Amino acid sequence: MACLGPSSCLAEGIEGENGGYAGLVVHWDGSRWTDVAAPGTPSGDVLDDVYCHPGVGCLVLGSAGGMVIIDRWTGSGWTAQPVPSLRGQAAGMSCTSSSDCVAVGFLLSPQRPISLQWNGRRWVQLATAPSFINPYVPATISCDPQGTCLSVSSAAKTDESPSHPVSALWDGHKWSALPTPAQVGATSSTFSMVSCVSRTFCMTIGAYVTGPYAPQNGQYLPYGLLWDGGHWRSLPMTAPPVGKAMGWLSGLACSSSSFCMAIGPGTTIGPMQNHPGTQAQIWDGNTWVPLLVT
Repeated sequence: MACLGPSSCLAEGIEGENGGYAGLVVHWDGSRWTDVAAPGTPSGDVLDDVYCHPGVGCLVLGSAGGMVIIDRWTGSGWTAQPVPSLRGQAAGMSCTSSSDCVAVGFLLSPQRPISLQWNGRRWVQLATAPSFINPYVPATISCDPQGTCLSVSSAAKTDESPSHPVSALWDGHKWSALPTPAQVGATSSTFSMVSCVSRTFCMTIGAYVTGPYAPQNGQYLPYGLLWDGGHWRSLPMTAPPVGKAMGWLSGLACSSSSFCMAIGPGTTIGPMQNHPGTQAQIWDGNTWVPLLVT
């Protein structure tokens, strides 16, 4: 989900049944959510992200008819943005101004990562891209006001293998892989979101598991890392309270180096086992502090 203000928000997802699916978009007008026609063809589309910025408005990105799309919301419909004709999918984007946005994604044939940049008139394909972008693991990107961008994801040998966090930095000219530490003691760990407010403050959140690795065990523990412009710093997040099992922290927004909010699903252990719930933590500039979510 992304918002331009209290009366203009968009959220994307998928809907479908009997093996078919299509992109789904809903709009918040300040008082209620309403369905809006998703861009692209009606079936088989994937909308990976929605992004809003005062300079460019609100856009959705993903794949329609097997082709990369980035479409702008006009308030009543969609306007296709001038994107190179690429058979693949856009996965995430971030903007610093009306004439500077960066998006990451992947091609399907041949399968390889791509990166695009908006120059105020059209999207152009960049010569380099984060090497880890692929169709199987979500990736996210955030750019600071100076134009430096950080993209994060996870990498694994197979869908059933333990994963480790990966990251890459865009310096305005090229993408470069960053040495990225895994959580100490983890058998599998990954990033899920990143939020940058300056060249020396990019917060990431993720999850890790300890002990024997089981891909679907769901017993994830939260953790955070801070990119300070030159190094990664580990920022431990609060362990699950008694009777709770933290789920996957999947949402993150930072407004400054002293305030970030992270949120995601959670479950309860005991009589209410697997009862869905919500977890949230706040970064206060020094530590992550858990919030009570009712």
